[in-house]
Amino acid sequence: MWKTLCSLSLALVLLAGGQASARTPILPVEQLQAGMKGYAKTVVTGDTIETFPVEVLGVTGNDTQGYQILIRAGGDVIERSGGISQGMSGSPVYINGRLAGAVAFGKAFNDPHYCFLQPIETMLRMLNPVVPRRGLPSSLPASTAEAGSVPAGTPLLAGGFSPLALEKLNRDLGTSGLTVFDAGASGSPRPIGNLEPGSAVGVALMTGDLTLGAIGTVTWTDEQGRVLAFGHPFLQRGDADFFLTKAWILTSLPNIQTSYKVGTVGESVGTVTQDRSAGVAGKVGPLPASIPVFVQATDMDRSENGSARVQVVDDPQLAPDLISAAVTSTAA
Repeated sequence: MWKTLCSLSLALVLLAGGQASARTPILPVEQLQAGMKGYAKTVVTGDTIETFPVEVLGVTGNDTQGYQILIRAGGDVIERSGGISQGMSGSPVYINGRLAGAVAFGKAFNDPHYCFLQPIETMLRMLNPVVPRRGLPSSLPASTAEAGSVPAGTPLLAGGFSPLALEKLNRDLGTSGLTVFDAGASGSPRPIGNLEPGSAVGVALMTGDLTLGAIGTVTWTDEQGRVLAFGHPFLQRGDADFFLTKAWILTSLPNIQTSYKVGTVGESVGTVTQDRSAGVAGKVGPLPASIPVFVQATDMDRSENGSARVQVVDDPQLAPDLISAAVTSTAA
Protein backbone atom coordinates (compact mmCIF):
# COMPACT_ATOMS: atom_id res chain seq x y z
CA MET A 1 0.00 0.00 0.00
CA TRP A 2 1.14 3.57 -0.60
CA LYS A 3 2.04 5.47 2.55
CA THR A 4 1.85 9.21 3.09
CA LEU A 5 4.56 11.03 5.05
CA CYS A 6 2.49 14.06 5.97
CA SER A 7 -1.00 14.27 7.41
CA LEU A 8 -2.75 17.48 6.52
CA SER A 9 -6.46 17.80 5.96
CA LEU A 10 -7.71 18.03 2.40
CA ALA A 11 -8.96 21.53 3.14
CA LEU A 12 -5.47 22.70 4.10
CA VAL A 13 -3.99 21.00 1.06
CA LEU A 14 -6.37 22.79 -1.28
CA LEU A 15 -5.61 26.10 0.42
CA ALA A 16 -1.91 25.41 -0.06
CA GLY A 17 -2.48 24.99 -3.78
CA GLY A 18 -3.93 28.50 -3.92
CA GLN A 19 -4.78 29.84 -7.33
CA ALA A 20 -3.38 26.80 -9.09
CA SER A 21 -5.95 24.52 -7.46
CA ALA A 22 -8.71 26.82 -8.70
CA ARG A 23 -7.14 26.91 -12.15
CA THR A 24 -6.81 23.11 -12.35
CA PRO A 25 -9.80 21.45 -10.65
CA ILE A 26 -8.94 18.47 -8.46
CA LEU A 27 -10.80 15.16 -8.50
CA PRO A 28 -10.68 13.78 -4.92
CA VAL A 29 -9.72 10.13 -4.68
CA GLU A 30 -12.99 9.40 -2.86
CA GLN A 31 -14.83 10.24 -6.08
CA LEU A 32 -12.80 7.86 -8.26
CA GLN A 33 -14.75 4.82 -9.39
CA ALA A 34 -14.06 1.82 -11.58
CA GLY A 35 -15.07 2.48 -15.16
CA MET A 36 -14.18 6.17 -15.18
CA LYS A 37 -12.26 7.18 -18.30
CA GLY A 38 -9.91 10.05 -19.00
CA TYR A 39 -6.48 10.80 -20.40
CA ALA A 40 -2.89 11.32 -19.32
CA LYS A 41 -0.11 13.56 -20.69
CA THR A 42 3.56 12.72 -21.26
CA VAL A 43 6.50 13.17 -23.64
CA VAL A 44 7.60 10.28 -25.85
CA THR A 45 10.07 12.07 -28.12
CA GLY A 46 11.85 15.41 -27.74
CA ASP A 47 9.78 17.82 -25.65
CA THR A 48 6.41 17.38 -27.38
CA ILE A 49 3.59 16.61 -24.95
CA GLU A 50 1.17 13.91 -26.13
CA THR A 51 -1.94 12.36 -24.58
CA PHE A 52 -3.12 8.78 -24.14
CA PRO A 53 -6.44 7.35 -22.89
CA VAL A 54 -6.77 5.76 -19.44
CA GLU A 55 -9.48 3.93 -17.54
CA VAL A 56 -9.84 3.43 -13.78
CA LEU A 57 -10.14 -0.29 -13.02
CA GLY A 58 -10.40 -0.24 -9.24
CA VAL A 59 -9.84 1.75 -6.06
CA THR A 60 -9.05 0.28 -2.65
CA GLY A 61 -7.54 1.58 0.60
CA ASN A 62 -7.96 4.76 2.61
CA ASP A 63 -6.21 8.06 3.33
CA THR A 64 -4.52 6.73 6.48
CA GLN A 65 -2.90 3.64 5.01
CA GLY A 66 -2.79 4.68 1.37
CA TYR A 67 -4.70 3.87 -1.78
CA GLN A 68 -4.33 1.28 -4.51
CA ILE A 69 -5.71 2.86 -7.69
CA LEU A 70 -5.27 0.63 -10.71
CA ILE A 71 -5.59 2.15 -14.17
CA ARG A 72 -5.25 0.83 -17.71
CA ALA A 73 -3.61 2.87 -20.46
CA GLY A 74 -3.85 2.45 -24.21
CA GLY A 75 -3.60 4.23 -27.53
CA ASP A 76 -0.83 4.96 -29.99
CA VAL A 77 1.45 6.69 -27.48
CA ILE A 78 1.50 3.64 -25.21
CA GLU A 79 2.03 1.23 -28.10
CA ARG A 80 4.98 3.26 -29.40
CA SER A 81 6.46 3.32 -25.90
CA GLY A 82 6.14 -0.40 -25.30
CA GLY A 83 3.61 0.27 -22.55
CA ILE A 84 3.87 2.41 -19.42
CA SER A 85 7.60 3.09 -19.21
CA GLN A 86 10.00 4.31 -16.57
CA GLY A 87 10.13 8.04 -17.16
CA MET A 88 6.35 8.34 -17.46
CA SER A 89 6.12 8.63 -13.69
CA GLY A 90 4.35 11.85 -12.83
CA SER A 91 2.28 11.89 -16.02
CA PRO A 92 -0.87 13.77 -14.96
CA VAL A 93 -4.16 11.89 -15.26
CA TYR A 94 -7.33 13.88 -15.94
CA ILE A 95 -10.87 12.57 -15.58
CA ASN A 96 -13.87 14.71 -16.51
CA GLY A 97 -11.56 17.69 -16.87
CA ARG A 98 -10.18 17.36 -13.34
CA LEU A 99 -6.70 16.29 -12.18
CA ALA A 100 -6.93 12.93 -10.40
CA GLY A 101 -3.26 12.15 -9.86
CA ALA A 102 -0.10 10.88 -11.50
CA VAL A 103 1.10 7.69 -13.14
CA ALA A 104 3.43 6.23 -10.51
CA PHE A 105 4.06 2.47 -10.52
CA GLY A 106 3.90 -0.42 -12.95
CA LYS A 107 4.25 -4.14 -12.28
CA ALA A 108 7.50 -5.74 -13.41
CA PHE A 109 7.14 -8.60 -15.91
CA ASN A 110 3.40 -7.91 -16.26
CA ASP A 111 1.19 -6.37 -18.93
CA PRO A 112 2.71 -2.88 -19.38
CA HIS A 113 -0.70 -1.30 -20.07
CA TYR A 114 -1.51 -1.39 -16.34
CA CYS A 115 -0.16 0.89 -13.64
CA PHE A 116 -0.98 2.50 -10.31
CA LEU A 117 -2.05 6.10 -9.76
CA GLN A 118 -0.72 8.43 -7.05
CA PRO A 119 -3.60 10.66 -5.84
CA ILE A 120 -3.01 14.36 -6.41
CA GLU A 121 -4.08 15.22 -2.85
CA THR A 122 -1.18 13.16 -1.51
CA MET A 123 1.25 14.95 -3.82
CA LEU A 124 -0.07 18.40 -2.88
CA ARG A 125 0.84 17.71 0.75
CA MET A 126 4.50 17.98 -0.24
CA LEU A 127 3.93 21.73 -0.54
CA ASN A 128 3.57 21.82 3.27
CA PRO A 129 5.98 19.17 4.62
CA VAL A 130 5.90 18.44 8.33
CA VAL A 131 8.61 15.75 8.52
CA PRO A 132 11.89 16.95 10.16
CA ARG A 133 14.71 17.82 7.77
CA ARG A 134 16.77 14.83 6.61
CA GLY A 135 14.39 12.64 8.57
CA LEU A 136 14.34 9.82 6.06
CA PRO A 137 16.90 7.23 4.96
CA SER A 138 19.23 8.17 2.13
CA SER A 139 18.97 4.93 0.21
CA LEU A 140 16.08 3.96 -2.01
CA PRO A 141 13.10 2.79 0.05
CA ALA A 142 11.02 -0.29 -0.29
CA SER A 143 8.22 0.15 -2.79
CA THR A 144 5.29 2.20 -1.53
CA ALA A 145 2.98 0.22 -3.79
CA GLU A 146 2.62 -3.54 -3.80
CA ALA A 147 5.64 -5.81 -3.75
CA GLY A 148 7.09 -6.14 -7.23
CA SER A 149 5.91 -2.71 -8.34
CA VAL A 150 8.41 -0.66 -10.32
CA PRO A 151 8.51 3.14 -10.05
CA ALA A 152 8.10 4.49 -13.57
CA GLY A 153 11.23 6.65 -13.47
CA THR A 154 13.97 5.71 -10.96
CA PRO A 155 17.05 4.80 -13.12
CA LEU A 156 19.76 7.43 -13.48
CA LEU A 157 20.71 8.54 -16.98
CA ALA A 158 24.34 9.54 -17.48
CA GLY A 159 25.36 11.90 -20.27
CA GLY A 160 28.91 12.28 -21.55
CA PHE A 161 30.57 9.66 -19.32
CA SER A 162 33.16 7.18 -20.54
CA PRO A 163 32.38 3.42 -20.30
CA LEU A 164 34.88 3.08 -17.44
CA ALA A 165 33.19 5.89 -15.51
CA LEU A 166 29.77 4.33 -16.09
CA GLU A 167 31.00 1.06 -14.62
CA LYS A 168 32.34 2.96 -11.63
CA LEU A 169 29.06 4.83 -11.12
CA ASN A 170 27.06 1.61 -11.16
CA ARG A 171 29.48 0.00 -8.73
CA ASP A 172 29.59 2.95 -6.32
CA LEU A 173 25.93 3.99 -6.46
CA GLY A 174 24.61 0.44 -6.61
CA THR A 175 24.93 0.20 -2.83
CA SER A 176 22.20 2.87 -2.64
CA GLY A 177 19.93 0.90 -4.95
CA LEU A 178 20.64 3.08 -7.98
CA THR A 179 21.18 1.87 -11.54
CA VAL A 180 22.92 4.05 -14.14
CA PHE A 181 22.23 3.88 -17.88
CA ASP A 182 24.23 5.51 -20.65
CA ALA A 183 22.31 8.38 -22.26
CA GLY A 184 25.05 9.22 -24.75
CA ALA A 185 26.13 12.84 -25.07
CA SER A 186 25.08 15.32 -22.39
CA GLY A 187 22.66 18.17 -23.05
CA SER A 188 19.74 18.56 -25.47
CA PRO A 189 19.98 19.12 -29.24
CA ARG A 190 17.88 22.29 -29.08
CA PRO A 191 16.18 24.58 -26.53
CA ILE A 192 13.45 22.89 -24.48
CA GLY A 193 10.11 24.49 -23.63
CA ASN A 194 9.09 25.60 -20.15
CA LEU A 195 7.92 23.06 -17.58
CA GLU A 196 4.19 22.38 -17.59
CA PRO A 197 1.99 19.38 -16.74
CA GLY A 198 3.06 16.55 -19.03
CA SER A 199 6.56 17.94 -19.68
CA ALA A 200 9.60 15.74 -19.23
CA VAL A 201 11.52 16.85 -16.13
CA GLY A 202 14.84 15.94 -14.58
CA VAL A 203 16.11 15.63 -11.03
CA ALA A 204 19.88 15.90 -11.42
CA LEU A 205 22.83 15.11 -9.19
CA MET A 206 25.37 16.51 -11.66
CA THR A 207 25.10 19.12 -14.42
CA GLY A 208 27.53 20.69 -16.87
CA ASP A 209 29.81 18.90 -19.33
CA LEU A 210 28.72 15.63 -17.70
CA THR A 211 25.16 15.04 -16.54
CA LEU A 212 23.58 12.53 -14.18
CA GLY A 213 19.96 12.46 -13.13
CA ALA A 214 16.57 10.77 -13.23
CA ILE A 215 13.86 11.67 -15.71
CA GLY A 216 10.15 11.76 -15.00
CA THR A 217 7.11 13.84 -15.87
CA VAL A 218 5.62 17.04 -14.44
CA THR A 219 2.26 16.47 -12.74
CA TRP A 220 1.30 19.96 -11.58
CA THR A 221 2.57 23.55 -11.67
CA ASP A 222 1.35 26.91 -10.45
CA GLU A 223 1.95 30.62 -11.08
CA GLN A 224 4.50 30.73 -8.25
CA GLY A 225 6.79 28.36 -10.15
CA ARG A 226 6.10 25.39 -7.89
CA VAL A 227 6.34 21.95 -9.49
CA LEU A 228 5.13 18.48 -8.49
CA ALA A 229 6.44 15.44 -10.38
CA PHE A 230 7.28 11.71 -10.40
CA GLY A 231 4.47 10.35 -8.18
CA HIS A 232 7.05 8.27 -6.28
CA PRO A 233 10.32 9.03 -4.45
CA PHE A 234 13.68 9.68 -6.08
CA LEU A 235 16.00 8.95 -3.13
CA GLN A 236 13.36 9.63 -0.43
CA ARG A 237 15.51 12.22 1.34
CA GLY A 238 12.63 14.20 2.78
CA ASP A 239 13.87 17.78 2.48
CA ALA A 240 16.17 17.82 -0.54
CA ASP A 241 18.58 20.05 -2.48
CA PHE A 242 18.79 18.66 -6.03
CA PHE A 243 18.85 20.32 -9.44
CA LEU A 244 15.44 20.76 -11.05
CA THR A 245 16.02 20.53 -14.80
CA LYS A 246 14.27 20.36 -18.11
CA ALA A 247 14.69 17.07 -19.97
CA TRP A 248 14.93 15.86 -23.55
CA ILE A 249 13.55 12.45 -24.51
CA LEU A 250 15.24 10.46 -27.26
CA THR A 251 12.89 7.47 -27.26
CA SER A 252 11.34 4.77 -25.11
CA LEU A 253 13.02 1.36 -25.21
CA PRO A 254 10.87 -1.77 -24.74
CA ASN A 255 12.25 -4.21 -22.18
CA ILE A 256 11.13 -7.62 -20.96
CA GLN A 257 10.95 -6.31 -17.37
CA THR A 258 9.71 -2.78 -18.03
CA SER A 259 10.20 -0.23 -20.80
CA TYR A 260 12.12 2.95 -20.04
CA LYS A 261 12.62 6.35 -21.59
CA VAL A 262 16.08 7.28 -22.82
CA GLY A 263 16.95 10.96 -22.65
CA THR A 264 19.15 13.57 -21.04
CA VAL A 265 18.71 16.14 -18.33
CA GLY A 266 18.76 19.63 -19.78
CA GLU A 267 19.05 23.15 -18.45
CA SER A 268 18.83 23.61 -14.67
CA VAL A 269 15.84 25.82 -13.90
CA GLY A 270 15.41 25.55 -10.13
CA THR A 271 15.67 23.37 -7.04
CA VAL A 272 13.99 20.14 -5.96
CA THR A 273 13.19 20.78 -2.31
CA GLN A 274 11.10 17.72 -1.40
CA ASP A 275 11.77 14.05 -2.15
CA ARG A 276 9.08 11.94 -0.51
CA SER A 277 7.00 8.81 -1.00
CA ALA A 278 4.38 10.76 -2.97
CA GLY A 279 6.90 12.21 -5.43
CA VAL A 280 9.20 15.19 -5.73
CA ALA A 281 8.43 18.89 -5.34
CA GLY A 282 10.48 21.88 -6.35
CA LYS A 283 10.41 25.44 -7.54
CA VAL A 284 11.62 27.20 -10.66
CA GLY A 285 14.13 29.89 -9.69
CA PRO A 286 17.37 29.80 -7.68
CA LEU A 287 19.53 26.71 -8.11
CA PRO A 288 20.54 24.45 -5.19
CA ALA A 289 23.81 24.66 -3.29
CA SER A 290 26.41 22.76 -5.30
CA ILE A 291 30.10 21.97 -5.58
CA PRO A 292 31.84 23.41 -8.67
CA VAL A 293 34.35 20.93 -10.08
CA PHE A 294 36.89 21.45 -12.86
CA VAL A 295 38.87 18.42 -14.03
CA GLN A 296 41.80 18.58 -16.43
CA ALA A 297 43.80 15.54 -17.50
CA THR A 298 46.66 14.91 -19.93
CA ASP A 299 47.39 11.63 -21.69
CA MET A 300 51.18 11.67 -21.75
CA ASP A 301 51.38 8.79 -24.25
CA ARG A 302 49.13 10.44 -26.84
CA SER A 303 49.77 14.07 -25.85
CA GLU A 304 46.03 14.65 -25.56
CA ASN A 305 44.28 16.90 -23.06
CA GLY A 306 40.81 16.44 -21.62
CA SER A 307 38.74 18.61 -19.32
CA ALA A 308 35.29 18.77 -17.78
CA ARG A 309 33.48 21.44 -15.79
CA VAL A 310 30.54 20.23 -13.70
CA GLN A 311 28.34 21.17 -10.77
CA VAL A 312 27.75 18.42 -8.20
CA VAL A 313 25.03 18.39 -5.55
CA ASP A 314 26.37 19.31 -2.13
CA ASP A 315 25.60 15.94 -0.59
CA PRO A 316 28.22 14.36 1.69
CA GLN A 317 27.14 10.82 0.80
CA LEU A 318 26.89 11.21 -2.97
CA ALA A 319 29.41 13.93 -3.84
CA PRO A 320 32.62 11.87 -3.39
CA ASP A 321 31.43 9.16 -5.80
CA LEU A 322 30.13 11.71 -8.29
CA ILE A 323 33.36 13.72 -8.32
CA SER A 324 35.41 10.53 -8.61
CA ALA A 325 33.35 9.46 -11.64
CA ALA A 326 33.90 12.85 -13.28
CA VAL A 327 37.65 12.49 -12.81
CA THR A 328 37.60 8.92 -14.16
CA SER A 329 35.61 9.95 -17.23
CA THR A 330 37.88 12.89 -18.04
CA ALA A 331 41.06 10.88 -17.61
CA ALA A 332 39.84 7.84 -19.57
